[in-house]
Order: sequence, then C-alpha cells, then structure tokens
Amino acid sequence: MRVLIAQPQAMLSEGVARVVRGVAPRAVVVARGKDDLLASIGADAEAPGAVIVAYPWISLASLRAMRKAWPAAALIVTTRRADATIQRRLLASQVAALIPDTAPPDLIAAALRVVLSGEITVQGRCLALAPTAERLDPAPRVGDLNLTARQFDVLMLIAAGRANREIAMELGIGVRTVKGHVAVILRALHVGDRRAARVRARRWLARRGQDPARRSLVPALA
Repeated sequence: MRVLIAQPQAMLSEGVARVVRGVAPRAVVVARGKDDLLASIGADAEAPGAVIVAYPWISLASLRAMRKAWPAAALIVTTRRADATIQRRLLASQVAALIPDTAPPDLIAAALRVVLSGEITVQGRCLALAPTAERLDPAPRVGDLNLTARQFDVLMLIAAGRANREIAMELGIGVRTVKGHVAVILRALHVGDRRAARVRARRWLARRGQDPARRSLVPALA
C-alpha cells in the first residue's frame, strides 16, 4: 500500500511518516509538497491506499478532487480544532478520520490503525448525529465519547469482561483492529489500562440504562 503525506512543515511530515511506518511497516510512505500532491491528483498511475493531509493547508475543494480521483483511498485529515460547520463539511467530503494536529503519536497511531484496517473512525462523531450547538460541547467529558458504532460495540464487550481475541471473534474483525479500537476507547474514557476501562465503561453504561450483554449501543453510521 502507498501512503501519501502532505503537511505544511517537514517535521510534522516526518513525524506522521514515522507513525505510519509503525502502524503499517510494509507501506510505501511518500511525503509530498502541496503543489506536487495537487499535481498528482488523477495523474499518478498508482492510486494511493491512504492520503494524510493538513487542513486548511489542503483545501476542501482539493479533498473532494482526491475523493473523485482516488475513490478507494482513505482520506485522513490533520487539523486544528475546526468549528462545527467546517467539521461537517469535512465529513461530507468523505474524510475517513479527523485528527487534531496536536494529538500525541499514540492517538494518531490508533486512528490510523483503525482506518487502514478498513474501519472508519471520526474524531467528533457527534457532529454527524447532533448538529445543534448545545450538543457540540467540546469539553472532554466521559458522556461525550465520540466513538464510532463499532467502537461502541467494543466498549460494551470490554464492559462485559471480554478479552481482545473474544471480541475479535464475536465481531468478526482482526485482533489488531480490536487493539486499535481499545486504544481509542482508553483515551475516550481517560484511563490508562483495560481494568480501569472496564469499570469506567460499566458506570458509563449504567448511567444510560445500557446492559453490557447487549452488544450494540447505537445504530451503525450510514
């Protein structure tokens, strides 16, 4: 798989490249300047498997052009915290993941692991479901976990005491994919280990009247 990276600073580009190589050691990572990347849209003989770019350094129009030229590529955007309108526009452009450019490497790695395995994760998932201002509270509360439907499934199984291999078998996904989901969940719950995650997840579910024996909390994203 070929991964294209376009970031406004060389240090950012190299940092993202290191994370990608850690997640997908066999990937061919190519760093490009903005002009070179834009010139390659539709011109490259080989379509990339993923494109990791900075917004708004790379515009919405360019992202849409990439989606049209490379429909199978995972578009991953690093950005400073955009307002709700901009985030909705990015999601509407079929961006696979929105990652704050201030995120630590382990969070970036977790998001990439999920996206590159074929799942989709969206930082700020509530934007697709709850566009009103009062429901878009940016404060990091446990009540606003911002997980995908699949990650909610994993959350419930963690609360039920399932191990990674058991979760993988029940959901029909790989163990590595489960590990990526678990990393995202630990950060969303603000805990450092699986035992604490289980306790916090059970409390979170109990407050919402959810039974961990039921696998899915929310319907899958369209």
